[in-house]
Amino acid sequence: MAFATVATIKVDRGDCEVANFFVPNIAEFFLERVSPGEVQSNHLLSIRHLDKTKLRSIREAIPLTTRVGSDKIWCRSRACSACRLMASMDSLIIRSQFHSTDAIEYTILCSSIGAAKSIVEVLRTGGLRAILLSAGEVSYPLSLTAREIEILLIAHERGLFDDKRRTTVRELAKELSISATTLSNIIRRSVRKIVELQLESVR
Repeated sequence: MAFATVATIKVDRGDCEVANFFVPNIAEFFLERVSPGEVQSNHLLSIRHLDKTKLRSIREAIPLTTRVGSDKIWCRSRACSACRLMASMDSLIIRSQFHSTDAIEYTILCSSIGAAKSIVEVLRTGGLRAILLSAGEVSYPLSLTAREIEILLIAHERGLFDDKRRTTVRELAKELSISATTLSNIIRRSVRKIVELQLESVR
């Protein structure tokens, strides 16, 4: 049975307009999602205490910024060197995190550990310093959709499945900009697939 691989790659680059503004100027923000492009990249960020003054300063630095709800913004900027290369890869970015203005960490879903290593090599060939921090098969098969895998990974990282929960379905749904009912349905459907697979393996 084919299994996907989740890999985390750290890439050094200094030409990201979003990172160069947010890291030194915005105290509390979370990079929720990056959709890389060869010309323009899209960034979804949540910002604590997003007021008009803060939004104005962001728009002065990154004109293509749109408010999304009370605490999120969507920024479109010129694609950095890492995003331009990532846009051509056969992978799905599930999470991303700025370490500094010069470094970003991508957590990706790809077809195999070999594919993850190949992505790192492409980034290095493109003149970037890239390090494969981790790579391993996910513990569930590709019968799960990419969206189901993404949500399970985020829910696990945020502590939804911990004995002493660090977040709730309602809190996580708000972070993901979906309804609590939709999130519950996705998690229930995903868990059912995993349980069915596990039961099949012991029959």
